[in-house]
Amino acid sequence: MKTMRKAQHKGKRVLASALCVGMLASMVPTQAFAADEQPVAAVVQEAAPAAEEAPAEDAVSTETPAEESAAEETPAPAEDAPTEETPAEEAPAKEAALAPMDAPVEEAPAAEEIAAPAAQEAAAPQATAARIATNVGVVPAGIDWADDVTANTFAEPYATVTAKDKAGNEYTVEVIPADTVYFIDSVAATGNDQMDNIQSTAAYAAAKALLGDQLLNGKSDQFYQGDATWGLVDTDAQTKGYNGDTSDKTYTGIYGKNNEKGETISYNFTLPAGKYKITTAHREWWGGQNRAMDLSVSTNDGTTVYASVPKQDNGAVTIKTGEFEITSEQVVTWTATTTGTNAPAVSWLAIERTGDVEIPDVPVDGDNANFGKALEDNDLINVRTGASLTEGLTSGKQINVTSGWISGGNSATSGGGAIKDADTFFKRTSFTLYTDFKFNDEHDNSSAVLVGASADANFRIVPRKTDGTAVLKVNNGTEYALSKTLTAGEWNSIALVYNENDTEGTVAVYLNGEEVLPATGIGFKLSEKTSIVGAFGATFGTGFMRTGLYDNIVVTGKADAEAAKTETAARKAALANIADVDGVVAVTGSEVEAAAKNINGWTYKGLGMLNGNSTSNLLLDYKSENPQAYWSMMQYLFGGDYPLFSNIKMEMGNDGNNSTGAEACTKRYEDEEADASRSPGFVMAADAKKINPNVKVSILRWEYPNWVKAKADGTEKYAAIYKWYKETIFDAYEKYGYVVDYIDPDKNETGSPDGGIIKYFANALENETDFPSYFTEEAKKAYNNIKIVASDENKGLKIVPLMRSDSGVYDAVDAIGFHYRTNATDDYIKMADVDDKEVWYSEGCATFGYSELQENKTTEYGAGAIGGYQSPLALLDSLPNAFVGSRRTMYMFQPAIGSFYEGIQYGHKELLSARDPWSGYIHYDPVLYMLSHITKFAKTGWENDTNTNGIWRVLPNATYGSFGSSDNEHQTAGIDGNASYMTLAAPDKTNFSTVFINNTQNEKTFAIKTSDLNLSVDALHIWTTVTDDYLKQGEDVKIEDGIAYVTVPAYSVVTATTLDTTPERFPTEDGSGDYIQTEKRTVLDTDYTGKNQNTTDDYLYADNFEYTNEEDVTVYNATTGKETTENYLVSRGNEPRYMLDTHGAWIVENGQLKQENASSVNQWNGGDPATIVGDWRWMDYSASIDVTLPGAEASRYERLTIRAQTGMNWNNSGYTLEINGAGSWKLYRIGTQIASGTVTKNAEGKYNLKLVGLGDTVYAYIDGNKVTSYTDANPMLSGRVKISSNWTQVYADNLEVKTVKGGIPYATAMVDGQDDGVAYEGTWAINNPGGGSADNWYRTMSVSSTANSKFTFTVDGSGFAIMGGNDGSAVIDVYVDGELKAENASTKAAPTRGEAYIMSDLTAGKHTIDVVLKSGTLNVDALNTIGTRLAAADGAVTEILTELPTLDYYVTGSGVGDLPAEVEVKLADGTTEKKSVEWNVDTNALDANAYKSASISGTVKDAVNALGEPLTVSVQITEVIPGDTVYFIDTVAGDPTTVTAGTTETYELYKKALGDKLLNGKFDQIKTDANTWGLVDTDAGTKDYSGTADKTATGIYGKNNAKGETLTYALTLPAGTYTLTSAHREWWSMNRPMTAVVTDAEGNALTDTATLNLSGSSGDIINSLTFTIDEDQVVSYTVTATGTQAPVISWLAVNGKAQPSPVPTAEPTATPAPSDNTTNNTTNNTTNNTTNNTTNNTTNNTTTNSTTPAPAKTTAPIPQTSDNFPLIPVAGVAIASLAALCFLFLRKKNR
Repeated sequence: MKTMRKAQHKGKRVLASALCVGMLASMVPTQAFAADEQPVAAVVQEAAPAAEEAPAEDAVSTETPAEESAAEETPAPAEDAPTEETPAEEAPAKEAALAPMDAPVEEAPAAEEIAAPAAQEAAAPQATAARIATNVGVVPAGIDWADDVTANTFAEPYATVTAKDKAGNEYTVEVIPADTVYFIDSVAATGNDQMDNIQSTAAYAAAKALLGDQLLNGKSDQFYQGDATWGLVDTDAQTKGYNGDTSDKTYTGIYGKNNEKGETISYNFTLPAGKYKITTAHREWWGGQNRAMDLSVSTNDGTTVYASVPKQDNGAVTIKTGEFEITSEQVVTWTATTTGTNAPAVSWLAIERTGDVEIPDVPVDGDNANFGKALEDNDLINVRTGASLTEGLTSGKQINVTSGWISGGNSATSGGGAIKDADTFFKRTSFTLYTDFKFNDEHDNSSAVLVGASADANFRIVPRKTDGTAVLKVNNGTEYALSKTLTAGEWNSIALVYNENDTEGTVAVYLNGEEVLPATGIGFKLSEKTSIVGAFGATFGTGFMRTGLYDNIVVTGKADAEAAKTETAARKAALANIADVDGVVAVTGSEVEAAAKNINGWTYKGLGMLNGNSTSNLLLDYKSENPQAYWSMMQYLFGGDYPLFSNIKMEMGNDGNNSTGAEACTKRYEDEEADASRSPGFVMAADAKKINPNVKVSILRWEYPNWVKAKADGTEKYAAIYKWYKETIFDAYEKYGYVVDYIDPDKNETGSPDGGIIKYFANALENETDFPSYFTEEAKKAYNNIKIVASDENKGLKIVPLMRSDSGVYDAVDAIGFHYRTNATDDYIKMADVDDKEVWYSEGCATFGYSELQENKTTEYGAGAIGGYQSPLALLDSLPNAFVGSRRTMYMFQPAIGSFYEGIQYGHKELLSARDPWSGYIHYDPVLYMLSHITKFAKTGWENDTNTNGIWRVLPNATYGSFGSSDNEHQTAGIDGNASYMTLAAPDKTNFSTVFINNTQNEKTFAIKTSDLNLSVDALHIWTTVTDDYLKQGEDVKIEDGIAYVTVPAYSVVTATTLDTTPERFPTEDGSGDYIQTEKRTVLDTDYTGKNQNTTDDYLYADNFEYTNEEDVTVYNATTGKETTENYLVSRGNEPRYMLDTHGAWIVENGQLKQENASSVNQWNGGDPATIVGDWRWMDYSASIDVTLPGAEASRYERLTIRAQTGMNWNNSGYTLEINGAGSWKLYRIGTQIASGTVTKNAEGKYNLKLVGLGDTVYAYIDGNKVTSYTDANPMLSGRVKISSNWTQVYADNLEVKTVKGGIPYATAMVDGQDDGVAYEGTWAINNPGGGSADNWYRTMSVSSTANSKFTFTVDGSGFAIMGGNDGSAVIDVYVDGELKAENASTKAAPTRGEAYIMSDLTAGKHTIDVVLKSGTLNVDALNTIGTRLAAADGAVTEILTELPTLDYYVTGSGVGDLPAEVEVKLADGTTEKKSVEWNVDTNALDANAYKSASISGTVKDAVNALGEPLTVSVQITEVIPGDTVYFIDTVAGDPTTVTAGTTETYELYKKALGDKLLNGKFDQIKTDANTWGLVDTDAGTKDYSGTADKTATGIYGKNNAKGETLTYALTLPAGTYTLTSAHREWWSMNRPMTAVVTDAEGNALTDTATLNLSGSSGDIINSLTFTIDEDQVVSYTVTATGTQAPVISWLAVNGKAQPSPVPTAEPTATPAPSDNTTNNTTNNTTNNTTNNTTNNTTNNTTTNSTTPAPAKTTAPIPQTSDNFPLIPVAGVAIASLAALCFLFLRKKNR
């Protein structure tokens, strides 16, 4: 023991000595050491490729639907092309290079489309030993290797091996196959470093030393431009940041510019004929990325995808190999195409020659059987990038070159059209080449016709230069002018007559029967060349191409000038008779016959609709409350000889919100019977089959119920899912008499198709024998024959590769379905063309907004029309493009019917709106007429087993896509692009229809060329849709000589058909041309039953959940063909009337409303159970409901919300009263708590909740007693009712919605701001609804910031309201019927769909309103007509005329200041009075609202409000500021310097209030060595924002969506006790659990760790941590993700009191051992939602938890900076004094 104590004392002395030395050193200025300081190399960490702004790697949903893309319009391809026109032209200079360490930047996201922030990269490895190379399996010679080094050590091709010799010296060895001809080590492109900065790398140098000149690349990498024979094609590729070390060839690399699917990286390699193997390496440098890629090789014979790179984890490397062969020297292109969401990447590439190929000997002047043939009609032309083969008018095919420029810099080898095996035509001493051509524009360098072997051995025709001349150009140099000029847009016939003399070849040119250039020497002989190119539209050494048509291409084997003259003259004469058309559609009997043999792949299934996500929920109410409107709708959609829709898909719901709302689960518990009637989809499918028995039905899940979730993964879970599906199908058959036709067993939009469950289901379905007794033999057979569709990926293309690799999956899958793209790989096309599988567009967008409003947008593309980007025409145009690009023959709309309340996700994105079941109002969007152009003129559907059903086929060769398909579902051809067409034909050749879609500003003309058909007509019927004139029949066009000419107007759809049929019109068609028909939208205003409309009583709506007044509902059985009646509730699976569940399951049980789910379920959009009911126009009303919280448990709570306009969650809008079982209540404005309290607990948990909204004041009552009221400075004045709870079973009953005295019950009408009824003058931006937010009415918004801009509209009522999200900056003048009614009127800051301005005192009647903008910005979303105000209580005050002040801030501990002693009021009789105010200034209540807004209320003496209650007024306080605040940091951006204003409004309030007390001299900054506070993380992401006024709406998030990701702020503080408060908002409805802690400089905790359970339903979390520090020091506040989502912070503040540092005495005493106990350490974490308290997360903001903190640490004095504490002087005497103290300390210790 004594020895141990001595050791301990000795250790303490050593430690004390070290501390003294450290303290002394810390006192010396750092400059004193500068002279001797050695530089330290820093490993720089770079930012990952920038993702979209929201962290959204959803724990539940792997991929988010992409249908709502950014509003920016896609530019036409030509906008990306270079404009300079020089012979050696390459791609244009791209954008300025990114700053060092920048990664690719993605465009802003779609409203509902979200990407994950990128992750931190792994550290770069450091270089090791000498670098050498060896061949595979060869031990390098000359080194005495260790015994374990053998040939096997070097067995892996392209491996980097570390090996030692016997002396222990280490070598790094590159293993290079002996026949490698290219080895490219990709290190730099643009961005972080430039290509030219890297000439060699360690790996490349080793390979070059080994292979010498065999390696064809003379440097490690280069761009493919100029005279280059190899290199990187993409000059905009980005450099993966690195620290200068290129020793690891996989750590470095390059990636594509754009984080988007379809982005490519390509390399070109010039190679001689031979067999080759290409190997590439792909590393994932960042976490949380999806960089899946397809790898392909393109040769003269086409493009082959040879491998796919999967999504990888951070640091993972995938190496892929592919093989190819070429029979002539050519340029081969390797391409990586991303199929994920992040840019493609490559680290290195190598090509190895593996063998020779037989090269046919092409003798000079040899015979060619193809001389004299039209090459394009005999499969002798290769069409390459930017070109296609299209039908010619008088002959067969023609080359159509559509791209004016392609990447890669050498269109001669990769663009336009080229003659196959050109040596056999041109390796001669003489020949003549003929072609007819029509070019589109002038250009100084691009060729129409080209013949040659290379850039220095070719000749070509440049048909028109910018000076108007036409020339023969030789070798990109010498030009010989033709004697005739050519004009763009005109057909010409040309012949190039080639002949060789002793020294060179000569070329003579003949044009339209004349010699325009005599025989001219070209300086080389083609007979001596190989790998000759004969191309059209293409040129050596440039990416430019000559767009146009090239036809009748013929080569003869001799030079015959006379023949050339005669032939071109005859051709020109024939060309004169050709009509000038934009395309030729050839409908031939032979193609119809071939198509008829394809039973599944080309049969056009037509259109489908998705019933899921609660989007069709209100249809059950239409059927029961307005059956006539319902059945008229069903007849229109599914009836007629040629039905509009052919199939329905239903979500197998799980009561979770998986997009818009919660689809009811048919089987919530394993032991309950399935109930298909809970789903409106099963009901609707039965009713559709009543009209059309051939309607197909499919089912699919987004998530599964909890009982399935509990099963083990694999077979056990497969069996549970199968049981759920099977029993639901059985129940649907029992109730409705049909068996579903298709099942997708996998999860919707899976990121990784599950072949196991697909095979399990296929086997189980086929072999099922355990059927219920009511199943007929026919039904059993139908069940056993249910087909499998897979795998409903969101843009993913993984199912077909899985089918090709797994024969079991191939056999199981009948239909291939995927979403939100029109293109796919060739293998998907082969699935339809060759394998005869169905390919579906199994989920896609409908139109955005109302089509009628499109014409008023001000965007250039589509202005004044139904066309443009994300327009109705763009939707229609995607159908032919989807067939061309991926053979899709069925398009499923999500949703087709919007039968859910407006204001929630994916609203106003449908074909038909049915949202008012009480009135039966339905809006049929005119886009339905546009879709009718297809399905109403063809027999669509599915063929039968005998192929006799007569379903029409799509004819591939008579179908054309305007943009050729894309992975961008909103792609268009552009304002001046091409039109699409699609041809469907009857298999017996008796009829056909061709649909033209022209989404451009130019009229088009097409020729339909028919042959070998069995037509019974000699003319085509023409049906046309243009803006405001839908599906109208025009004059027939004659078929003459087999040709009919069809004119297609700009922005139109035209159907040319042989069918003599007239499509049905909308059931609501009234001849007015008005399809919106706003006046028919009756407001929900019923009697006490809730069923009967009644505007005379005080009820707006009521529901006692008994439904004794509801009649039985008819139910159709598809097997019996009969209808029966069913009890109202039973027929709808006990779903309540008019209620739309956004989360959870709200059902009727025993005459009460019940939330059924006892625990949360998997869902794509997080949130608490909630249901919505009512009319969005309701304004001043009361809503009351009886709630029951079983057991009176504090952990159960229920809420009532009024005036809810938007959002799926309870806390997205409106005013909410919440109560828990124990009687604790809260009042919220949107999601912010504004009042709380407690009422007497009811032992049964029964309470009555009531909210009254009257003008700007909300009153809250519990059990008839008013508990609080709130006056809102920016009130929400209208909206529906919501009922919500937490995830537990609760009950509600006796819902009553009533009018209130003195209130305006509702708005009577609404007109959209983009409607024809609104006239704008001045400067307004009227947006394209396709790019608008779903939160806005019909996705529109009209915006002006220009003074004197004006708009005019009419109302028929007592007033109006300007609706829409506004910032309150606008000042307006209002004229009513020509008279100035309000001058310089202020507007309100309003939420989405909120009232920015209201005028409600007009005389009831019709009025013309003019609104003039005086200043600020005004957003006009919609215009409401205000109804008549009801009478107020006797003597009531109806208006406060005095404008009450708003206080910018209140500093706690200070006075409030003067408040108005009296106010002027307006009484109900119209008189005015002044009345005194008694203010209630409760400073304790104000102090409790620290960092929040607050109000001071007062009572107006001798006055009552319209309800008859005492009249109160209030003064709003923008911010309550604790008087001892020392830091207030308003986090807005990960890089604070990017905030445009350089500050924020809230920070400026704090600075103004506190002055120098505030230690942070700016709103935020990055922490560096040069400052004393700031954000430590330099890679934090920025929450997208449009303004900074709301301090909680902005914020930052951690870089990685991963557990353990952190955000940290470092703050310098003097000794004292402080409370650090931070705010956290869930911006994206995710579950985002986090922890928070304050630590000292060594990382020791100063507080307990707080738990922050942030989620979409938690509301904002305000976290407070209290701590004490004994010395001045830097503390850190760290928020850490504990789930799968990145941490977030909106703002943080520190308040508290500093204490003076203790002064050391002359004789210091011994320092005690560190204690684990200090005082005053509190963790207080307040949410704005739950009352379910945890240790560190309390919901009542008055509760705090005292805890014991970690010991405070002592640090050195802090040097002075510009924004912190004064520098403590450093002097010799101080150092001497401290040395003396240390000496005394050590001396005492030694005693």
